[in-house]
Order: sequence, then structure tokens, then C-alpha cells
Amino acid sequence: MRLRPNILVCISRNTIPLFHPPIIKDKIVQAEPKDLKHITVYLPSFQKDCLEKAFNKLSDVEFHWFLNDVPFKYTEGNITYYPVNQKFFNESLINCHGIITGGGFETPAEALYLGKKILSIPIRDHYEQECNAAALKKMGVPVVHEVGNDFDLVIENWLKSTVIYPKMKANNIPETLQFLFDTYYETN
Repeated sequence: MRLRPNILVCISRNTIPLFHPPIIKDKIVQAEPKDLKHITVYLPSFQKDCLEKAFNKLSDVEFHWFLNDVPFKYTEGNITYYPVNQKFFNESLINCHGIITGGGFETPAEALYLGKKILSIPIRDHYEQECNAAALKKMGVPVVHEVGNDFDLVIENWLKSTVIYPKMKANNIPETLQFLFDTYYETN
């Protein structure tokens, strides 16, 4: 079995599944989260114009938007554009009120660990994203499958909602590895 840092480890012993929490980066685990009231946005697969219109309609909300084609940090109105950069992103996530992101695994897991609000928009027809989004939805996380002309209202309703998300624990890597070795290591 090959472990990837961004998957929930499901191991079966005597057909009883044992789930281990996700591996969360040390920077996130050691962080002291704050709510500086901004919304962190990481949606690399969405068209900028569509989202920008919605964000601009919410002029009283500050957005930190991470985009692949942004060469440096700059601000226009209520949107601060950031280049995709792990250090900037971690800092924004740790200090945000909530995050709007795709249906990946790592970012929602980290946001849940930090106790942040999440609005998930999975990439259409992307199996892993759809599966992750379904799991998030079962946990009470709002999932949006369509970004339309009323997306500003979707964001506004999400911000007003009082959903309580489950607490996410970080994986204890040494314990998980020891469990795997004890369970699956065969001596010759």
C-alpha cells in the first residue's frame, strides 16, 4: 500500500474498516487560527470573469484570491489577488473567516482542521472532486455545482449560515505507520 499525504487512509482488518484522519501539514497543525474576516478563494479551474463579478457585488466582503496567472500580489477594490504560493496561501487560510475552494481533499481537510467555513465547488465531471464533495456535503459543508449569475447571493447566504462542521483531527503519522507495519508487514 502506497500512502499519499492527501488521502484518508482506510485500512481493513477482519473486514472492519479503520479510518485514520488526513495528514495535515505541520504549518497548519502548529498554527493559531484567527478570524481576520476575509474569504480565501482557491478555484484554479474557474473562469476569472464569472467569479470576479460575484465578488465585486459583495463590496463589504474582502476576498484573498489565489490564481495561477497572477505574477504578484495586488488589490483592486475588495479583492486582493495573490500568485499561487504555499506560504501566502497558508497564512490566508489560517487567518480567514472561510474558504471557497474546489472539491479537492487537502484544502478542505485543512480548513476543517482549522475550524473554517467552507464553500465547495467541485470541478464538473472530475470523479475524485465529486466524491470528495459528496463526503463534504455529508459533513454539512455546502456544495455548489453551478456558478451562475446569482453566485453573489450564494456566497452571501453561505456567510450568513450557522453551519457547525465536525472537528477534524490531524493524522498521527508515526501511529499510522506503526499500525500499517504491525498489520501488513509479513516476516519471512
